[in-house]
Amino acid sequence: MSIETTGHHGKDEKDVIERHDKSGDSDQKKKKPTCPVRRCKEVLTFSNTSRCKTCQLNVCLKHRFPADHACKRELLSCVCINCSW
Repeated sequence: MSIETTGHHGKDEKDVIERHDKSGDSDQKKKKPTCPVRRCKEVLTFSNTSRCKTCQLNVCLKHRFPADHACKRELLSCVCINCSW
């Protein structure tokens, strides 16, 4: 690991690293959102994300139907209590 310490003559390298980490400019990769369905590791992007109308969960296109992602149907039953069908 190489750190450029130009302009920091006489300062400890650990001090420079600590200030860099606190600044938030470190090159740590941000975790990308994935499908919450068990054993599915599909990364959710703009083009392959679907939001369930019943539970409002963002899932991949493979799990877009309520039966495919163990959808909580409580919201659907609450809406249909006063239905006339």
